[in-house]
Amino acid sequence: PTVKPTVPVAEPSKTPTLILNKTAVTLYTKGKGKTTKLRVRGGQPVFESSNMKVASVSQNGTVTAGKPGVAVITARVAESRIYCFVTVKKPTLTVTKKIKMKKGKKAKIKVKAVPVAAVKYASVNKKILKVTKRGIIKAKKKGKGKIKVRCNGMAKIVTVIVK
Repeated sequence: PTVKPTVPVAEPSKTPTLILNKTAVTLYTKGKGKTTKLRVRGGQPVFESSNMKVASVSQNGTVTAGKPGVAVITARVAESRIYCFVTVKKPTLTVTKKIKMKKGKKAKIKVKAVPVAAVKYASVNKKILKVTKRGIIKAKKKGKGKIKVRCNGMAKIVTVIVK
């Protein structure tokens, strides 16, 4: 009779398979986009940050931005690990610095905000300028006025000259 060699049968792995809802994320130091929530399928994880000054993480998976830089968030269940790479940046707000216009005319303030969030406008000189919540300026009378633009915890001033 022929003897068949026995092949060892591998035992099923006891290490859980983890799935993370985000593997890379960009957060900002101020305003909208300062936090995000990480969720893990495959067990109850313990979270750790490679750099707490850049990104801290709570045990329920909430990541909060700190200083600009890069950090790695590790979710660990038993011997399994899964990672989320976090980049923290400063928000930016770019606006038209100077606008020249005639009395009675309208002009639009050009704004670029990163991350995209609600922009608020306020006229510093209400007798000269009126501004809508959409950033449209109406020149009421001749003179020099200013519009304050706020977004993501930042503020910029737009100088308007009415002729």
